[in-house]
Amino acid sequence: MIIKPNLKRIRYFVGFVTILGCFFILTGLLAGQILIIIAGILAVLYFPAVKWRMRIMIQDDSMTYVGLLQRFTLKWEEIRELVPMHRYGYPANRIYGPLVYELRTEKGCKKIDFLYFAGPGFREIERRIHNKPS
Repeated sequence: MIIKPNLKRIRYFVGFVTILGCFFILTGLLAGQILIIIAGILAVLYFPAVKWRMRIMIQDDSMTYVGLLQRFTLKWEEIRELVPMHRYGYPANRIYGPLVYELRTEKGCKKIDFLYFAGPGFREIERRIHNKPS
């Protein structure tokens, strides 16, 4: 099963960032400032990059997360628990959003932001972690 990001939950934010990026590009062109143009281009291209690159692939024995900057594979047997980052208190709850979860394993921990995968993606991972044979 491949779970792709869903931007419908944040469609107004996507629209705002796209309009803001276009404003930066126009302002940079009128002012002749290349850094403002680059910032506008990055803002406009961020969400298409999210749709194109990010995904969670769930197999019977493992899961693979592909983010914008990281990629990892974890076997279901390795995962001990799924912990929300807001449980850690300050400063972690200020740095990470309310939908960032930590997958704890014997070797360490990996973080996944379920902002783009909320709903079916999160429920499937949570179900597999809690229903695994011990």
